[in-house]
Amino acid sequence: IRDNRGNWLRFYYNSDGLLSKVMHSSGKSLLYFYGTNRKVSSIQLPDGNYLRYEYDSDDNLISFTDPEGNTTRYVYDDSHRLISIVDPEGRPLFQAEYDEFNRVTKYQERELIYTYSYDPANKKTTKTDSNNKTTTYYYNDDEVITKIVFPDGSVKEFKYDENGNPVELTDENGNRWKYEYDENGNLLKKTDPLGSVWKYTYNERNQITSITDPLGYSITYEYDTKGNLIKKTNKLGNSWIYTYNQNGQKTSVTDPLGRKTTYEYDKDGNLIKIIDPLGYETLYSYDSLGRRRSKKDPRGNITYYIYDDAGRLIAVRDPYGDEIRYTYDGAGNKIAETDPLGNTTKYVYDEYGRVVKVIDPLGNETLYEYDIYGNIVSITDPLGNKRSWLYDERGRLIKETEAEGNSTSFEYDKAGNLKKKTDPEGNVWTYEYDPLGRVLKIVDPSGYVRTLKYNAVGKITEIGDSSGYTITRSYDANGRKIRQKDRMDFVTTFNYDAVGNVISITVSGNGEIYTTSYEYDKRDKKIKEIHPNGYVKRFEYDENGNLKKEIYPNGNEVIYHYDALNRLIKIEDSLGVLKEITYDRAGRIVAQKSGGGFITRYEYDARGRRTKVIYPDGSTMEMQYDEAGRLVSLKNRSGTTLQFIRDKNGKLIELSDGIRTGKVSYNKNGLKTKIIDYKGNEIKFEYFPSGKVKRIIHPDSSERSFKYDLRGNLIEETRPSGYVIKYSYDLRDRVTKIEFPDGSYTSYSYNLLNLMTSAITSASDGSIKYTLSYAYYGGRLIKTEQPFGVVQYQYDSINGIRKLIYPDGTTIKESYDLRGRLTKIEDITDAQNPIVLLNKTINSSANSLTFTYGNGIGGGMSFDSNGITRIFYEKDSARLFDLKIHRDSSGKVEKEEDLLDTGNTKRYEYDSLGRLVRYLLGDNQTSEDITYVLDANSNWKSLT
Repeated sequence: IRDNRGNWLRFYYNSDGLLSKVMHSSGKSLLYFYGTNRKVSSIQLPDGNYLRYEYDSDDNLISFTDPEGNTTRYVYDDSHRLISIVDPEGRPLFQAEYDEFNRVTKYQERELIYTYSYDPANKKTTKTDSNNKTTTYYYNDDEVITKIVFPDGSVKEFKYDENGNPVELTDENGNRWKYEYDENGNLLKKTDPLGSVWKYTYNERNQITSITDPLGYSITYEYDTKGNLIKKTNKLGNSWIYTYNQNGQKTSVTDPLGRKTTYEYDKDGNLIKIIDPLGYETLYSYDSLGRRRSKKDPRGNITYYIYDDAGRLIAVRDPYGDEIRYTYDGAGNKIAETDPLGNTTKYVYDEYGRVVKVIDPLGNETLYEYDIYGNIVSITDPLGNKRSWLYDERGRLIKETEAEGNSTSFEYDKAGNLKKKTDPEGNVWTYEYDPLGRVLKIVDPSGYVRTLKYNAVGKITEIGDSSGYTITRSYDANGRKIRQKDRMDFVTTFNYDAVGNVISITVSGNGEIYTTSYEYDKRDKKIKEIHPNGYVKRFEYDENGNLKKEIYPNGNEVIYHYDALNRLIKIEDSLGVLKEITYDRAGRIVAQKSGGGFITRYEYDARGRRTKVIYPDGSTMEMQYDEAGRLVSLKNRSGTTLQFIRDKNGKLIELSDGIRTGKVSYNKNGLKTKIIDYKGNEIKFEYFPSGKVKRIIHPDSSERSFKYDLRGNLIEETRPSGYVIKYSYDLRDRVTKIEFPDGSYTSYSYNLLNLMTSAITSASDGSIKYTLSYAYYGGRLIKTEQPFGVVQYQYDSINGIRKLIYPDGTTIKESYDLRGRLTKIEDITDAQNPIVLLNKTINSSANSLTFTYGNGIGGGMSFDSNGITRIFYEKDSARLFDLKIHRDSSGKVEKEEDLLDTGNTKRYEYDSLGRLVRYLLGDNQTSEDITYVLDANSNWKSLT
């Protein structure tokens, strides 16, 4: 047998006329062997393994054994009808019973049993399940379903033409879809319930040649004489070109920009090479059964895939030789997964092949329960906390109950659209839909209404809300958003290249216009970003598509390095290394080295949870988790252990350091209602149905209350003193006015980029007290107007320079290094005689800096991973100040050593909770000695 692409199958027969061999044009063969009953007893696969078959005395197939020895069995009744299939683990996949007309009368899957009754006279079949839920099917004379009555009473109906093609579908809500066909049964026209029409055309081979949407835009398809798709043209006229080999396999795709991706195959038809438009190659190899054996990425890293004789993936070996291994039961269910460190997660199944238990590498068990329909009804964590779910007659979720017992309920219309959601506190969301099932209206618990409108192809064209204002959108023929007008009539437009990459975004309004542009490489990776102020940022990528370099306008290059698994291992810029990262075999970060050489290390448990952090100075932080994986203990760098007690939902309800305890309470929605601090003080919270804070009641019974608009913006805050502050907003939700109790107020205005352009403070009578105004260019501040005058700002993006011009004409120039750190300040009012105010040199590798002021005073600082370790000032080589700072392992200052005056040295002592308990001044600790005595809640009891 040959197809039109040149592929062939050749068949060989033995002397008994039985098929003995099938050979493919690739050279692979299947060999067939028979028993005395002339039935196939085994098939030899191309890799030499066998599939084996057994039959009973009536020649019914009773078993199939795969190459791993796993046997599936088949059971028949006395009439040779299949009544059960039993998997290799002894689990029946189904059980069936028949009537005398060979119709199924009873069918069981798992514990779910269906019984069937037939009424041929009325062309009706009834299916009833174990829970007495009944579904009724009605048929026409051709025994094709015309109506389904579901257990909830909802109805779906179908109509057909004389050829059996469906011409009308009516859903449960009464919405109708209509269909028209040609004489070959090809769909020509589809009309949705709103009257929108899709049209289709075909060639003489019945291959689709065009699809025209309700807006009149078409996608077209062209084929070669062998039926291969050779050209696809989208609705904007952009075309993709395809080529094929003699076997009909795609060998290249050329996109509308002329970029070509090519594909190569081996003699067996397996894809072995992909060459992307930049020439980078990805290589694949396969075993004799066509299973992928390896993948070599463009950087030369190889990943291997290992299978058992049954064709199941049992290991993935990464380029470093580390493996993730998988184990299966006889039925092919995964029962174990082991990471490269030997940590194993196990899976246990019920008799119906559903996961009922997951055992983590530490032996903790998570349990799963199902209803008879296979819906998950509960998950119980290793601590016994259970979440549960309840479903309606149609299998739709109607109730979700979390571990603390609080429930969220859901209601649906007949077609299954969510129409109402009620949270545990009784707050209600309602939803309305169009005939196509698209959301038209959402009303939240506060009464805020959100509305949506769509075009004929389902794109959102208008978003409205309770304010009465709308956001409108328009799209191109390909359905990409090209214009959006917001509530303030600001317009954003989007431009795309021929393959759909955004090449520019322009925002306009109030006489302003800002455009950001983008350029891409042949793999659609962004390589250039041009901002409205002319700021240009460039990007480069490695062979695998990982971001390799970011080039900033000032010339600084940030370079990213990756390991063979494409994990980030190093970041450096033009000034040196910023960070280095090390991973363990399981892919977890085990060390990070800063640019200054400081190394922080991390340890994990078998579940991959971080259990220890070792800081550069040797101090540590340790974490412990409960069986459910929640943090329950943290020992900080000072040695203090914090204990976390949580409710069944995992929310923190108590925090203790062994001496002091704080508590938290929540409402049914999980919002904090009470905090009891270490001192026993209570802070209470009340909420609106939206979840916004309504009132905070402080320990002294004083209150703070809040009011919001329908969009959730804070519009009024009443403080404990009775002091009321009011807020107003524009249609972009930006604060435009703050009103104070004395009647004064501050008004704010903004530009198109949401940058503040003015802040005007007025007295209660409306008179202006003072004004601040700001001007920008492309998002950069270029001018401020303040009561004392105007300050102007000028920039040199290339060299990292900023100039400030003050009202009196004084001009200050600031210079920055490639990392944006200030290095120099000059007064250049007299350009011919600039005055240096500050010179700063930063030595990142030595963790130090030096500086010199214009008055001749200089100095320096040194750092370690905890902060400043030394700071000094000098003039004319004479030290004016020299302080060395000593810290404990937690980073707290133990001693401030004055190297010029030991009598001015300060020492600090702390208790086990990290609280300051003693302060000493002087070299002999006699000048001043203060001891602090604290109670359990950190209140001072005495000071001596």
